[in-house]
Amino acid sequence: MYSQIPTPNPTYKPTNLPHRAPQQSRYALAAKALLQTVDLDLHNLHEWAILDSGATSHFLVSAAPTRNRQFTTRPLKVRLPDDGYVSSTHTCDLDLPLLPTKARLGHIIPGLVSHSLLSVVKLCNVGCEVTFTKIDCTVRYRGRIVLTGRKCLKTGL
Repeated sequence: MYSQIPTPNPTYKPTNLPHRAPQQSRYALAAKALLQTVDLDLHNLHEWAILDSGATSHFLVSAAPTRNRQFTTRPLKVRLPDDGYVSSTHTCDLDLPLLPTKARLGHIIPGLVSHSLLSVVKLCNVGCEVTFTKIDCTVRYRGRIVLTGRKCLKTGL
Protein backbone atom coordinates (compact mmCIF):
# COMPACT_ATOMS: atom_id res chain seq x y z
CA MET A 1 0.00 0.00 0.00
CA TYR A 2 1.37 3.38 -0.99
CA SER A 3 0.51 6.60 0.79
CA GLN A 4 0.36 9.93 -0.93
CA ILE A 5 2.87 12.52 0.24
CA PRO A 6 1.19 15.88 0.81
CA THR A 7 2.26 18.73 -1.45
CA PRO A 8 3.83 21.75 0.27
CA ASN A 9 1.86 24.94 0.77
CA PRO A 10 2.86 27.23 -2.14
CA THR A 11 2.34 30.42 -0.08
CA TYR A 12 4.75 29.38 2.69
CA LYS A 13 8.26 30.77 2.16
CA PRO A 14 10.80 29.75 4.80
CA THR A 15 13.56 32.24 5.63
CA ASN A 16 16.85 31.56 7.36
CA LEU A 17 16.04 27.89 7.92
CA PRO A 18 18.73 25.22 7.70
CA HIS A 19 18.93 23.27 4.43
CA ARG A 20 16.54 20.32 4.35
CA ALA A 21 16.87 17.20 2.22
CA PRO A 22 14.45 17.10 -0.71
CA GLN A 23 11.17 15.36 -0.03
CA GLN A 24 11.12 11.69 -1.00
CA SER A 25 9.21 10.96 -4.20
CA ARG A 26 5.75 9.48 -3.76
CA TYR A 27 6.88 6.69 -6.09
CA ALA A 28 9.99 5.79 -4.10
CA LEU A 29 8.33 2.86 -2.33
CA ALA A 30 6.97 1.48 -5.59
CA ALA A 31 10.34 1.82 -7.31
CA LYS A 32 12.10 0.12 -4.42
CA ALA A 33 9.68 -2.80 -4.55
CA LEU A 34 10.05 -3.16 -8.32
CA LEU A 35 13.82 -3.00 -8.27
CA GLN A 36 14.37 -5.90 -5.91
CA THR A 37 17.00 -8.23 -7.26
CA VAL A 38 18.40 -11.63 -6.41
CA ASP A 39 21.59 -11.93 -4.40
CA LEU A 40 23.25 -15.29 -5.11
CA ASP A 41 25.45 -17.03 -2.59
CA LEU A 42 27.78 -20.01 -2.88
CA HIS A 43 25.49 -22.56 -1.25
CA ASN A 44 22.71 -22.19 -3.86
CA LEU A 45 24.65 -21.08 -6.92
CA HIS A 46 24.15 -24.41 -8.76
CA GLU A 47 20.36 -23.95 -8.62
CA TRP A 48 20.43 -20.71 -10.62
CA ALA A 49 20.71 -20.27 -14.37
CA ILE A 50 21.15 -17.45 -16.84
CA LEU A 51 18.62 -17.15 -19.67
CA ASP A 52 20.92 -16.86 -22.69
CA SER A 53 19.65 -15.71 -26.08
CA GLY A 54 22.91 -16.84 -27.72
CA ALA A 55 22.99 -20.40 -26.38
CA THR A 56 21.96 -23.09 -28.88
CA SER A 57 20.92 -25.51 -26.12
CA HIS A 58 20.68 -25.72 -22.34
CA PHE A 59 24.22 -26.00 -20.93
CA LEU A 60 24.35 -26.98 -17.27
CA VAL A 61 26.92 -27.02 -14.50
CA SER A 62 27.69 -30.47 -13.10
CA ALA A 63 25.76 -29.83 -9.86
CA ALA A 64 22.61 -28.53 -11.58
CA PRO A 65 19.32 -30.16 -10.48
CA THR A 66 18.46 -32.62 -13.26
CA ARG A 67 16.64 -35.87 -13.99
CA ASN A 68 17.51 -38.81 -16.25
CA ARG A 69 21.22 -38.01 -16.39
CA GLN A 70 23.03 -40.28 -18.86
CA PHE A 71 26.56 -40.41 -20.28
CA THR A 72 26.51 -39.00 -23.78
CA THR A 73 27.64 -41.06 -26.75
CA ARG A 74 27.83 -37.93 -28.94
CA PRO A 75 29.40 -35.13 -26.85
CA LEU A 76 28.91 -31.53 -27.85
CA LYS A 77 32.00 -29.35 -28.22
CA VAL A 78 31.25 -25.97 -26.63
CA ARG A 79 33.28 -22.77 -26.92
CA LEU A 80 33.86 -20.98 -23.61
CA PRO A 81 34.18 -17.20 -23.11
CA ASP A 82 37.98 -17.54 -22.72
CA ASP A 83 38.10 -19.04 -26.28
CA GLY A 84 38.75 -22.52 -24.90
CA TYR A 85 36.64 -25.55 -25.74
CA VAL A 86 35.08 -28.21 -23.56
CA SER A 87 32.91 -31.23 -24.34
CA SER A 88 29.66 -32.26 -22.74
CA THR A 89 29.73 -35.39 -20.62
CA HIS A 90 26.04 -36.13 -20.05
CA THR A 91 22.59 -35.45 -21.40
CA CYS A 92 19.78 -34.87 -18.94
CA ASP A 93 16.34 -33.41 -18.42
CA LEU A 94 15.98 -30.13 -16.58
CA ASP A 95 14.13 -30.58 -13.31
CA LEU A 96 11.44 -28.16 -14.50
CA PRO A 97 8.26 -30.21 -15.00
CA LEU A 98 6.15 -27.24 -16.19
CA LEU A 99 8.29 -26.93 -19.33
CA PRO A 100 7.31 -29.00 -22.37
CA THR A 101 9.30 -32.24 -22.71
CA LYS A 102 11.27 -31.03 -25.75
CA ALA A 103 12.35 -27.91 -23.86
CA ARG A 104 13.86 -29.89 -20.97
CA LEU A 105 16.76 -31.66 -22.74
CA GLY A 106 20.08 -30.30 -21.52
CA HIS A 107 23.81 -31.01 -21.66
CA ILE A 108 26.19 -31.16 -18.70
CA ILE A 109 29.30 -29.09 -19.41
CA PRO A 110 32.03 -29.60 -16.79
CA GLY A 111 33.82 -26.41 -17.90
CA LEU A 112 30.96 -24.23 -16.69
CA VAL A 113 31.97 -23.29 -13.19
CA SER A 114 29.38 -20.90 -11.87
CA HIS A 115 26.10 -20.76 -13.82
CA SER A 116 24.00 -22.95 -16.06
CA LEU A 117 22.78 -21.39 -19.31
CA LEU A 118 19.19 -21.86 -20.44
CA SER A 119 18.63 -21.31 -24.15
CA VAL A 120 16.00 -18.70 -25.00
CA VAL A 121 16.06 -19.99 -28.60
CA LYS A 122 15.27 -23.54 -27.50
CA LEU A 123 12.43 -22.32 -25.27
CA CYS A 124 10.92 -20.22 -28.06
CA ASN A 125 11.27 -23.04 -30.63
CA VAL A 126 8.95 -25.26 -28.56
CA GLY A 127 6.32 -22.55 -28.11
CA CYS A 128 7.40 -20.68 -24.99
CA GLU A 129 7.12 -16.90 -24.84
CA VAL A 130 10.12 -15.22 -23.16
CA THR A 131 9.74 -11.63 -21.97
CA PHE A 132 12.56 -9.48 -20.58
CA THR A 133 12.24 -6.17 -18.73
CA LYS A 134 14.92 -4.04 -17.07
CA ILE A 135 14.67 -6.01 -13.85
CA ASP A 136 13.16 -9.41 -14.58
CA CYS A 137 12.16 -12.03 -17.11
CA THR A 138 9.19 -14.35 -17.51
CA VAL A 139 8.82 -17.57 -19.49
CA ARG A 140 5.27 -18.62 -20.38
CA TYR A 141 4.04 -21.78 -22.05
CA ARG A 142 0.46 -21.81 -23.35
CA GLY A 143 -0.25 -18.65 -21.33
CA ARG A 144 0.96 -20.16 -18.05
CA ILE A 145 4.07 -18.82 -16.26
CA VAL A 146 6.63 -21.64 -16.05
CA LEU A 147 9.79 -19.70 -15.09
CA THR A 148 10.58 -16.30 -13.66
CA GLY A 149 13.88 -14.62 -12.96
CA ARG A 150 15.36 -11.38 -11.71
CA LYS A 151 18.54 -9.45 -12.30
CA CYS A 152 21.44 -10.54 -10.08
CA LEU A 153 23.11 -7.87 -7.90
CA LYS A 154 26.58 -9.39 -8.25
CA THR A 155 26.73 -10.20 -11.96
CA GLY A 156 24.23 -7.74 -13.44
CA LEU A 157 22.71 -10.66 -15.40
